[in-house]
Amino acid sequence: MAAPDIDLLPEDPEGRRLEAFAAAAARLEREADLHAAAALFLSVVRQQCPVRRAVLTVTNADGTDHRWFFAGLTDADIDYFHAHRPGAAERAAWLAEKHRAGRVHLVPAAACRDGGGLRNPAAGEFLVLPWRGAAGDLLGMLLIEDGRDRESRAASEIAAIELFGAGMARLLERQRLDRSARQTEARLRQAQEQLMQADKLSSIGQLISGVAHELNNPLSSVMGFTQLLQASEKEAKARQHLDRVYTEAVRCQKIVQNLLTFARRHKPEKVLLNINDVLESTLELCAYQLHVDSIRVQRELQTDLPRTMADFHQMQQVFMNVIINAHQAIQETNRKGLIKVRSSFSDGKVRVEIVDNGPGIQPQNVQKIFDPFFSTRPPGQGVGLGLSICYGILQEHDGRIWAGGAGRQETRIVVELPVLTQAPPRTQSASRTGS
Repeated sequence: MAAPDIDLLPEDPEGRRLEAFAAAAARLEREADLHAAAALFLSVVRQQCPVRRAVLTVTNADGTDHRWFFAGLTDADIDYFHAHRPGAAERAAWLAEKHRAGRVHLVPAAACRDGGGLRNPAAGEFLVLPWRGAAGDLLGMLLIEDGRDRESRAASEIAAIELFGAGMARLLERQRLDRSARQTEARLRQAQEQLMQADKLSSIGQLISGVAHELNNPLSSVMGFTQLLQASEKEAKARQHLDRVYTEAVRCQKIVQNLLTFARRHKPEKVLLNINDVLESTLELCAYQLHVDSIRVQRELQTDLPRTMADFHQMQQVFMNVIINAHQAIQETNRKGLIKVRSSFSDGKVRVEIVDNGPGIQPQNVQKIFDPFFSTRPPGQGVGLGLSICYGILQEHDGRIWAGGAGRQETRIVVELPVLTQAPPRTQSASRTGS
């Protein structure tokens, strides 16, 4: 992008340079697009100063570089830069006090590993101008290669670059603040959606509770009259039918009780319980929908599992979230659905593994799935809090939860609980990683 033409006396090159920088700085203040701003900045610097090559780096809030803009570099130079670009430690060494010359740093090119990311750098010193925000955090950096050293650089030229660079620093800070504001707004929107979802779930819970109570009365009548008929009926075939009616009524009553248990709010309370009982209760709640969607459940539960101190309702919530996730993952594929539920005991710990044959977890997401609001599903299909809640519950139980099967066409969620006969005096942090 060409700098504006300014009519100055030829015998005033410094004034001409300052005027060009001032005009470009005014345009930079009005520029909102980072790419256009970087192109303008680098173009003017190369026009007004004897610069061979220049690299403009934009830095994230965590100190890592995430964008690079180049001037004077060939495609081969750019490929070399990305393969050999300096790391955080090397950049920090550039900004050492011994290299400081005002706001810029003059770093010997020969002392930079791999030429500071530049292929075949000219001898002399790199001019490095760091840009920092109001809080002192690094926003980005300008690297200039021109083959000169500090003795051959005019102080007025360095001052002009510093002054012009201040406008670029302000733009980078505005960009970072805007990005931070957008991220905060997105998090607030997600939190609002979660609150709405929680309110909706609360309403559903009240509805379930009311329906369950209404169902309990006729079910009790069905069971009572069936027992009366069983006592008076003499015919074997009729008694067989009545036994079937009574068994199915008991099954319905158990489902209703499970719904009531799940819908009610409970004060957290750890008691000695068998984790297999929690799993069976959860699978009963999920059984109908899994059956409708042709998803088979394979149980591999260790029969002599020792009891441990745990909150029944919280652990039911953990297993419910994991099974629902498995159910939804399987629906993304066309294969026959299978969920394996295993329980085992070893080394003083109860372990539950829930494995589904869905599409699996991408390796880059394995460490993120327990983060609040992280979700791989499209907007509106979950807010990404289910596994985060599971992680928190396992922390309270001094347990662990982690994911396996990354990169394979399956997902394996493992829950591990220590076997305790009484509640521990204090909880310790759980780990998200496992073997």
